[in-house]
Amino acid sequence: NVLDFGADPTGVADSKAAFEAAIAMALSQQKKLPGMVFGFSTPEIFLPEGSIFRISGEISVGTDIHIYGNKSIITSSAVYPYPQTSRLFVDVAFNCIFDGIVFFGFTDVISIATGNVDAAVIDIRNCEFHEYSGFAINANDNSQSTLLRINTNKFYPRLASAGIVNNQCDVCLFDDNWVEGSCDTFFRNTKQLYVRGMYGVPISATSVSRWIVNEGSQLTCRDCRFGGETGARTIVDQITGPGGINATKLVVENCEVWSTGFPLIRF
Repeated sequence: NVLDFGADPTGVADSKAAFEAAIAMALSQQKKLPGMVFGFSTPEIFLPEGSIFRISGEISVGTDIHIYGNKSIITSSAVYPYPQTSRLFVDVAFNCIFDGIVFFGFTDVISIATGNVDAAVIDIRNCEFHEYSGFAINANDNSQSTLLRINTNKFYPRLASAGIVNNQCDVCLFDDNWVEGSCDTFFRNTKQLYVRGMYGVPISATSVSRWIVNEGSQLTCRDCRFGGETGARTIVDQITGPGGINATKLVVENCEVWSTGFPLIRF
């Protein structure tokens, strides 16, 4: 419980040091069984429900950490507007879980850096992302060999410069999420991205707006709503990916699409 380390549940005082102390304690208590190359116990860091925690800067996470919020709030400020001047959780490595947290503010909220370690799995579920300026979930270019699972979350970016996911993991599964915002680009993919069961509500769009910029080898969108509202746009901008390679598989299937005046897929 982060309260045991001095976190302030009212959002008045900065709780950054308390979160860092809780993560350090959890990491010190990890257990590893013989013969399991990357198999550790995963200590849980608990954020009590009804709490608001103000964090002033970056917090390094590490490996095998489960942060559970039960709809507790982590914010860059206790009052609006929420500062968007720093990232929040950084150095997120293999086998981390973020569950039930509501985020307000920051640039990138969850920054993934697995070091291309085999068998890395990261889960982000039941969270909400509000008022940020970068990517809600941003994987760096050394996070291959990672399965990134993002499910049953809500995303509310309000800036054209913001985005939902920058995927550079080998496989990203984006399942059953609500997306509502003003992004010029909601997703960027350089590997394999599967968007399934998304309910998308774009608030605004320009002539260059698109849901997904795909530079990866594989993109599949199934059973999604790519809404119109006030932001009809192209679904996929397919461009030459890293190393000059184009997608070998590009699927948009059984989706509800508003793209009036724009090509569905733009090459």
